[in-house]
Amino acid sequence: MSTQQANVNVTSIVRKTLSDQPVLCVRSTKADRSAETDWCAVGEAIGEAWQAHERQGLASAGPPYTLFLDDGWEAGVPVDRSGAPEGRVIPAVLPRGEVASAYFSGNFWDMEKFEAVIANLRTQIESAGLEPAGPLRWIWLTAPELTPDPDNHYTELHWPVKG
Repeated sequence: MSTQQANVNVTSIVRKTLSDQPVLCVRSTKADRSAETDWCAVGEAIGEAWQAHERQGLASAGPPYTLFLDDGWEAGVPVDRSGAPEGRVIPAVLPRGEVASAYFSGNFWDMEKFEAVIANLRTQIESAGLEPAGPLRWIWLTAPELTPDPDNHYTELHWPVKG
């Protein structure tokens, strides 16, 4: 079943088991963040990680992602094997485990819609008898520069769960 909240469509959750995933990423630990600044910085970070992945001859292993953490964020690209540090870009691993996965479409660029997506997914996780167990991963399936209409953006969410 799909639900609609604040003009953002979210599918029902599916439980998935993910393997460890090597990534190249940039981390921000900025405590005082504004949404507008973060979105620009996230895009730049993904671009830096993408360029480092190409220079290092790594194969892409999926679409870019972002983790929004209490004290900042992490943004990067999955790669086929561990890379090397390069400027602000560092190698890391997205840890294996169970996640609640949902796809959503629509314009989430404003904070009201951003929060609505998170609330919707949390409600579905709790309704399934699960509990969030880590930071929410945003998997960017649509490149804004190729699809400028934000109503046509698609994103997959991975929220680590237990229970």
